[in-house]
Amino acid sequence: MVSDLVLETRRSRVGDLPDALYQTYQELVANEVAEQISHQLIEQIRSNLTATQLADPAAVRAQLAVGLERMLPTAGPIYIAMGQEPKTIALVGPTGVGKTTTIAKLAANLCPREHRKEIGRARGRERG
Repeated sequence: MVSDLVLETRRSRVGDLPDALYQTYQELVANEVAEQISHQLIEQIRSNLTATQLADPAAVRAQLAVGLERMLPTAGPIYIAMGQEPKTIALVGPTGVGKTTTIAKLAANLCPREHRKEIGRARGRERG
């Protein structure tokens, strides 16, 4: 009964939404996205899609991905110049999302771009 009351209260806060859009809102809140942020994302989706698209769960999910992407800050390119102090870069995420693979790809990309044969050479060998 309490669960139904919470759902009804949430429904009244977001107004009249198509089922696919309301389902997306519920999933966001259930996954601990703040209600204010969830509401903001839903409003962006509502303003960017037509009524027909709003009834399509795939279109709603695609627009949600666009909204989430816009909210996440990204870093620029990684440059390592010879003679500079090493940089620390943190890749954070749950198990199995590709952190190690990403590190390998970054290293593979960085070697030719920085004209280096290997990453992480000892400073003594670089000079000598």
